[in-house]
Amino acid sequence: MAKKLSKQKAKKILKDGKVRGKKLTSKQKKFFGAMAGGEMPYREGTHKMPNGMMMKDSEMKSMMKRKSAYAKSERLTRVLKGRRS
Repeated sequence: MAKKLSKQKAKKILKDGKVRGKKLTSKQKKFFGAMAGGEMPYREGTHKMPNGMMMKDSEMKSMMKRKSAYAKSERLTRVLKGRRS
């Protein structure tokens, strides 16, 4: 499991402007700035979706199961009809 980033470490990274010898990108600067200011990027037990919506772990798992079951049924239907994916 990844270690948590402290405010002091985020401030140091911002001041240096580099991590492992590479410059920070603008998105990384925003992230470390938020962390240095005390913001949490997301709560534990949640996932951030591409549309920006936050989803609980349990909701994410059930959604992935539904998608997987749907994909399997679609592949089976194609095979039975003679069309391979």
